[in-house]
Amino acid sequence: MLAALIASASLHNCSTERDPVTLPGAHPDSWMDAESPDFHGRFVSLDGTAACEHCHGIEASGGSSGVSCADCHGAGTDACVECHGGLDNMTGAPPYGLDGETSDTSLAVGAHTVHLEASSLGAPAACGACHIVPTFVFSPNHLDPGRPSGQPLDYIAEITWSGIADGGGAAWSRSARTCSGTYCHGNFTGGNAANKPVWAGANQAGCGSCHDVGGDPAKLTGRHDKHVREEGFDCIECHASVVSRTMQIVDLGLHADGVKTVSILKGGTFLSGSCSGLNNTSCHGAESWYED
Repeated sequence: MLAALIASASLHNCSTERDPVTLPGAHPDSWMDAESPDFHGRFVSLDGTAACEHCHGIEASGGSSGVSCADCHGAGTDACVECHGGLDNMTGAPPYGLDGETSDTSLAVGAHTVHLEASSLGAPAACGACHIVPTFVFSPNHLDPGRPSGQPLDYIAEITWSGIADGGGAAWSRSARTCSGTYCHGNFTGGNAANKPVWAGANQAGCGSCHDVGGDPAKLTGRHDKHVREEGFDCIECHASVVSRTMQIVDLGLHADGVKTVSILKGGTFLSGSCSGLNNTSCHGAESWYED
């Protein structure tokens, strides 16, 4: 009798969203239709994945159903866009949140696309700079691990800084919607460490928001004050491989990359190194090297 009750309960949990309840074809066609109210992603977002485990196994590797969720939800960004992202690009970022948000003024969408695509200021950021990226949909730290039984998902994507994003003391304020202390927004030697860009804001990353561009060159430390204020140098004089005369970034991979690139253009070639290693520059005894 007990065995029968257990079997009955398992069947009920496994077939709650299924019509018909027999295998194969245990789920209706609408279970795979992202536009349908019966879409399995909506079911998981409300109730989690516990019910899935009855047929697909604890790690969704097949279980009694023999169907592995990893067939669609394995590693890589193609798997990410099965549940979120993919409208602007295939990086796995929004726009569109798990509740269907599409506006970049919403918290779920915000500046994801701006960060994950190359901009006029820098190369794309990796998802792992701000989040733990799961290797699989049921990996730890994904889909609200440890959520109390019966409690709804909270839709909060936890921020875990790493790599280039963390300037030391990086912090995220959900209430203020701001990032602070991140390297890429000014937390570096000579940078504007107090900069706090708003996640769902716009036009916040112009030249001068993260570091000085000539108004107060002493902030940049070293010999910047002498070269910029006293000698009237533009950024291009010493950073020609990074920035143009009109202050446009010419090599996205060399900007906001954690390295201060010193480079002078001579004969169509960038001579790079430290200031002390670039001898015989025009200001230190040789002909002018910079060429438009």
